[in-house]
Amino acid sequence: MSLLLREHSSFIYVAVLALFSWMLVNIFEIQETHLYEASAHSADFYSKGYVKWTMNHLGRLHEKLEVAELIHYSDDLSTKMIQPQLSIYTEDIGLARAAWQITAQQAMLYKTGKELLLTDDVHIIKTDTALNAQFRIDTTNVKINTTTHYFETSEFAKLTRYPSQLTGMGMHGRFAQPMTLELLSNVKGIYETSNH
Repeated sequence: MSLLLREHSSFIYVAVLALFSWMLVNIFEIQETHLYEASAHSADFYSKGYVKWTMNHLGRLHEKLEVAELIHYSDDLSTKMIQPQLSIYTEDIGLARAAWQITAQQAMLYKTGKELLLTDDVHIIKTDTALNAQFRIDTTNVKINTTTHYFETSEFAKLTRYPSQLTGMGMHGRFAQPMTLELLSNVKGIYETSNH
């Protein structure tokens, strides 16, 4: 009887040891799984020094996008850009210089690719070769529809065409022809003529 009890106790001991080992393995697997889970908003693509050229229907350069850092997120398919610089070329200006130059500290391109938000020190420069002049827009938080080229901001905006200047709160317009631009409220201006 005591021999039978010893056999059963060693069986129980082995069974308890096996159960304990199985529990330890499962605990470590659960912890390991949690350690390697990706966060909800994680990058699936990263590029440093990103450059993209877009051609028009004639095969000529239409847009050039340069970005210091580009980060794409898999969960919402958005793309964050650090120090984007967009140059837009038109037939009337040619390839010698861009008709539009748009820069910002950061930008976010959303899922559809149609909504772009430029933030922190947005500068937009338009070159007009016919008038041999440039005008510049300085603002922040500009929303752009990349399909219609419509843009808007509710922030303070300054338009400079040397030596004159306009300022106001809020602005909207279109980059494409026919180009439009409107300051929405508290518009003030300084108009000076250049002496030749």
